[in-house]
Amino acid sequence: MMHCFGNRSSDSGRCSRCTGFFSQPIFRARAYAALIPVTDANFADTVKEIGYDKVPVVDRETAAIIGERQMGSVQEVVSQFEINDNYPQINIKGVPVRVSPLSYSDIIKYIINSRNGSPYYVKVDMATQEADLIKLVNPLKYSKSDILMRDIARHIRFKYPTKMFGETNFEVDDAGNGFYITSVLTKRIGFFGGTDVKGAIVTNGSTGESTYYDVNNVPSWVDRVYPSDLIIQQLDFRGKLASGFLSSIIGQKNVTRTTQGYNYVPLNDDIYLYTGVTSIRSDSSNLGFYFVNLRTKEAKFFSVPSADEVSAMNSASGQIQEKNYTLTFPVLLNIKNRPTYLIGLNDASGLAGNPRGNQFDILEIKP
Repeated sequence: MMHCFGNRSSDSGRCSRCTGFFSQPIFRARAYAALIPVTDANFADTVKEIGYDKVPVVDRETAAIIGERQMGSVQEVVSQFEINDNYPQINIKGVPVRVSPLSYSDIIKYIINSRNGSPYYVKVDMATQEADLIKLVNPLKYSKSDILMRDIARHIRFKYPTKMFGETNFEVDDAGNGFYITSVLTKRIGFFGGTDVKGAIVTNGSTGESTYYDVNNVPSWVDRVYPSDLIIQQLDFRGKLASGFLSSIIGQKNVTRTTQGYNYVPLNDDIYLYTGVTSIRSDSSNLGFYFVNLRTKEAKFFSVPSADEVSAMNSASGQIQEKNYTLTFPVLLNIKNRPTYLIGLNDASGLAGNPRGNQFDILEIKP
């Protein structure tokens, strides 16, 4: 028989293993399901209509291609720097864009340029596909391409040695200053279970000044605090374990999971992760959709029975198979007050295509 006594040092390792064991979903199913509260909402009331000229169709891979082409047009920059491949989606003054700072090309270029820092970042408009090389108000002197104590990960670790970090993303505030946003993680269930975000560290990329904010006090211009993979994991816990662990194995009544991918939707000057919800016994259909705010973790569920995203992509592929386009994961939009998939089409060069003049192919979800 196993006994755990936390006040005896000889048993501390055994106590930790015991605590970790009893933090597993088999014992704490409903606690895992409650990690992300979700409210039901009406799609047309929540997601406002937008015109085709504002549809965000540029994915990460396309943004990288567009950004590289813009870099090539500025000789004095391209010879010294390259673009970091992070390209997170954010909002700048209400416009959905993908941004990425410049990185030093190699150690020699770092020695030559590090004193002045990295002066630019690339901004790709997700609707127009236009890229701009934007000069920062103050050059970056802390980044992922810097070394020693100016490496952003090492810099933050030395300032906050006891905190557990999630992902770090580059963002730009409305005044044009570059920052790195680092998620700070915690365990909500026992000592070892239920990973969640408790706050964020906002680091000025020019001065290195870092400030920790509890998750409820993060500045409103910050767009990405919760890692997308963590949100998907919590949504799956909710769908699988809400009725208990045994129900997720036996019977599986009302057991759901997220679909095979996700995308991002700009909404109210925030970035929302969107993904479909389907039965655990996948049948190519969705029960509805989750929208989750990546800054606040506010989560909404829209009950809209429909074809799932992969089925929509397969249907679209059949309609344009002679064009040799590759399809991106759908974006869910409000078109004429109806939830509608918009699927980006990339040509052989990796850029978004428009095979029907200035219109994009869309597939309307039938309730």
